[in-house]
Amino acid sequence: MANNIEVTVGSGTTLKTTDNASVHTPHHNVDVIAAGDNNIGNVDVASIAAGDNNIGNVDVVTLPALPAGTNNIGDVDVLSLPALPAGTNAIGKLAANSGVDIGDVDVTSVVPGTGATSLGKAIDGAAGATDTGVAALQVRDDALATLTPIDGDYNPLRGNARGAQWVAIEDGAGGQITSFGGGTQYTEADVDATITGTAVMWEDASDTLRAVSAAKPLPVNVVAGSAAGTEYTEADIDASIAGTAIMWEDTSDTLRAVSAAKPLPTQVSAALPAGTNNIGDVDIASIAAGTNNIGDVDILSIAAGENVIGKAAVPGALIDVTLSLDTAAYADGDVLADTQTVTSMFRVADGTATLDSIHVLDEDDQGQALDLIFLGANNSIGTENAAVSVTDANARDIQGRVRIGAADYYDMGGCRIATISGIGLKLKAASGVTTGNIAAVSRGTGTYTASGIRLKLGLTWD
Repeated sequence: MANNIEVTVGSGTTLKTTDNASVHTPHHNVDVIAAGDNNIGNVDVASIAAGDNNIGNVDVVTLPALPAGTNNIGDVDVLSLPALPAGTNAIGKLAANSGVDIGDVDVTSVVPGTGATSLGKAIDGAAGATDTGVAALQVRDDALATLTPIDGDYNPLRGNARGAQWVAIEDGAGGQITSFGGGTQYTEADVDATITGTAVMWEDASDTLRAVSAAKPLPVNVVAGSAAGTEYTEADIDASIAGTAIMWEDTSDTLRAVSAAKPLPTQVSAALPAGTNNIGDVDIASIAAGTNNIGDVDILSIAAGENVIGKAAVPGALIDVTLSLDTAAYADGDVLADTQTVTSMFRVADGTATLDSIHVLDEDDQGQALDLIFLGANNSIGTENAAVSVTDANARDIQGRVRIGAADYYDMGGCRIATISGIGLKLKAASGVTTGNIAAVSRGTGTYTASGIRLKLGLTWD
């Protein structure tokens, strides 16, 4: 192998560098290539097109500066780049594009804007019909407890369970007002020289406030109907009243002028006081002593008690009673219905009445005889559907008995009726009440429903 052999430019010299079994492998080991348009092997480097080209395994010590333009340098590590010029510049794939995620970005300031679709709104700006905004939120606080922030701290709005915002009405010192009064309350005819409560006030001369009083009445401005109308003197005659008259409302909402034919309706709400009073055209102050009549009434002597002036009907009543019965079969002498109260049997408390008649309706169509027992007290006569058992003390309140015989019934098909008249039994109410009491004793062997016997008691009240 030969070393350091001079090669003449353009001579086409071939160097044998390896000799192995008569096979010659040419190699080119070039230390320096002179300046000029030189070829290395079969590669014409002068005519290589711009782009990504490979020149075998070539170590390049230095390259000339890249010319201006869009040049590529393969895989290049760049330590520093100049600042991007102003404008819409893109670095790699970060071109401006709506919806592109640019990673974690810290924004130090945002101006929200004040337009209709912006979140911000300017003070005193007019509201639009479809403006965009952010809803205000508040914290639910049912108990309205004290917050931990101190004076000057931010805290959220608070509301109750229904979403209503808590507010407080405070006095000038900052204390919450929890009760509201209407001032001192007065009753009609109360006397108070200086009103300390709430009074009707009006503005007098010189802007002076006055309480309404007899000395300082409330000024009233009549804006319509101020004319007094035609004035009349007592006993004047006017077929058609054209002035101011007293009117009253008749039937069917008809207004009437007060007249002899249509007098003003009045209602006496209290008895006339003692003194010389007149009722209508009667002067009772000048009636001479003696036996005088007012109309057809002799008022000379009226006996004490419940007296009637004029014609009065005899009061009375027809009382309905439903006996409460046992539903098992009865035997003769059993208690048919134990004592029960009859309401409003007498006109007045402690009153008396006369039993004139009894009408019996037997809805179960048994037609069995029975005795009706009338008592002045609600005393038991025994257990229903068992033999009569009454003490002597309770028997003293029995006021009478009326027998309904089997022959007294009239068959109505599905029921039977019986009427007993002309009884004339005197009855008396217990002390302080208007109720009576009745019981019944079976005088047959009937079987009834719980309310199968109904009575009508004909009474004359005393």
